[in-house]
Amino acid sequence: WRAAWATGPEKPDLQTAIAPVCAGEFVGVLALTCAAHEASAAVLARGLAVLLERELSWQQQQASLQTSHDQLFALLQATPLALYSLTLEGLVKHWNTAAEQTLGLLKADVVGQKLEDAQLNAAFAALRHNLRSGQTPITQQINQLRPDSTARMLELKAAPFSEGAQLLGLVGVARELTDSS
Repeated sequence: WRAAWATGPEKPDLQTAIAPVCAGEFVGVLALTCAAHEASAAVLARGLAVLLERELSWQQQQASLQTSHDQLFALLQATPLALYSLTLEGLVKHWNTAAEQTLGLLKADVVGQKLEDAQLNAAFAALRHNLRSGQTPITQQINQLRPDSTARMLELKAAPFSEGAQLLGLVGVARELTDSS
């Protein structure tokens, strides 16, 4: 604008003198802005692509984890071993079909509840106490009457279940020691 200001026979007014410069600067700023936006758009597109890939990867990992969980759950339900888990407060968290048969209590009646069977409840309380004392693995044996009033001996084995350093409860296996033949 200085050149325009100095070259004219008359000094142009300021608006006339700087309009071409401002227009040029505006076009330059607009071009830089557009280039910056294109670069930003490219970075944004690459970032979105990475996020989508991570999301898909996370979804695949979740699906794989769910499949593994379902397979493990099916295996735990189908095993002939009587498996159970309890919280430190004595709430039953897991009770498979073999536990129903071995311990004589239905899963629907015990999961989410404390055991009402006094003898089993006392045995599980002893397991939890020993677990808190640091003894692992732990075993309890109890004599129990079958529904037909014959005696049997049960063995309950348990080990701690924890998340990190926090003890959450116990997992275990029950079996009948008495020969049922």
